[in-house]
Amino acid sequence: MKCPFCGSLDVERVKEWVMPKKGYHVTHYICRNCGGRFSHYVGRGREFVLRVGASAGKRRRRRAASRFGHLYVPAKIKIPIPKTPPNIVAVDQFGGAFYVHDAEKSTEHATAAEALQEAVRRAADKFAEAVVYFGEDEKLQEARLPPWISRNAVINLAKELEKYAEGPLSLASIRREVFGRTDLLELELAINQKPLSRPGAGGEHRKLLRMRFETIAWLYNLYRRLAS
Repeated sequence: MKCPFCGSLDVERVKEWVMPKKGYHVTHYICRNCGGRFSHYVGRGREFVLRVGASAGKRRRRRAASRFGHLYVPAKIKIPIPKTPPNIVAVDQFGGAFYVHDAEKSTEHATAAEALQEAVRRAADKFAEAVVYFGEDEKLQEARLPPWISRNAVINLAKELEKYAEGPLSLASIRREVFGRTDLLELELAINQKPLSRPGAGGEHRKLLRMRFETIAWLYNLYRRLAS
């Protein structure tokens, strides 16, 4: 087995499990060379590798290794998926951009500052209960914000949940490990394997954004539950 981060063959099998409902046999590995963690899926006539996270000392390599951001999340905490999503506006960093999500739409922004300003404006219009941020803490701290926007008013969701974290995971892995859904993992895989210019790519990307917001909303409910 080859490490998808650095290409090394010096990897260690950590654990394995079966997903009977999905038909996958999963083996989890860690790379002795770079510290990267990944899972190998076999089943349903398919075989693929999903990156889970790299060591903290390999941050730059970790960023380059995946189009999708990796962040800390609570692991092995099983909670029911809420029937009614919370009224929040989310700023989501991934793929080199920042996205502002609410229940109706997702918009792309070049910087964290632009995204946060749009999120606060949208939250005021919708009487949202919170503005949450899911991305790198340093990007939030570096963002130059107008004086009427306080960073303390923005819930840094990943940072708040770090105390319960087991390791760096993507939103797709959070959705799988915490909420038992593999649909976002499968969609990411499908998008990564096909050119972005193909017909229908825009629709898949929009679906991906909505699923990311849905997962962030579930995490916000988890955060409220843990905080209480």
